[in-house]
This record gives sequence, C-alpha cells and structure tokens, in this order.
Amino acid sequence: MKSDPLKVLYKALNANILVKLKDGREFAGKLVRTDDTMNMILIEASEVADGGGTQVANYGKLLVRGNNILYVKTDFNRY
Repeated sequence: MKSDPLKVLYKALNANILVKLKDGREFAGKLVRTDDTMNMILIEASEVADGGGTQVANYGKLLVRGNNILYVKTDFNRY
C-alpha cells in the first residue's frame, strides 16, 4: 500500500526530524507546524552534517520552505 507523504509528515508533528535541502544542507529539529506545500517550522533546530552526527550551528526556531526540501527523515534520533 502506498503511503501519502503528507500524512506521514502530519503524523510526525512534535517529533524530531531531519530535513535535507536540495543545496545539501541538513537541519534537525522538532517539527511543530507544516502545511500542504511541506513548508515546515522546526524548534530547537540546528544545522547538522554527516547525516545528523555533527552539529554545525544552532538556530532555535527555523522555517523551511517546502520547495527547497530534498527529503525528510521522520524517525530521526538526535545526536
């Protein structure tokens, strides 16, 4: 059975996720809001490298535009 990506994303609300952007950057944080265009608001967000193994910078609250997203990992355990 094929799963709807938006349903998976909505189920991930209030969970830690990893977002990889088309430019190669990765951000980890707690997903607190999303919409049907996959725009996301993360809190406790940080830029990470090596698949989330290394923290590069800490941002706090972060808005990620849906058109910049390459993929989202919803079962992400931070460091």
